[in-house]
Amino acid sequence: MGKKTARVSALDMPDVPMGQLPEHLQLQRTRVLCASDAPSH
Repeated sequence: MGKKTARVSALDMPDVPMGQLPEHLQLQRTRVLCASDAPSH
């Protein structure tokens, strides 16, 4: 069973709703947006 669980990709996990990213990914995305925004102004 353990091997089967490891095979499942993060996108197929039921804990992560479709179109929504996990918290750590959301934080990474916002950090990237902020970083690209900084040099603008």
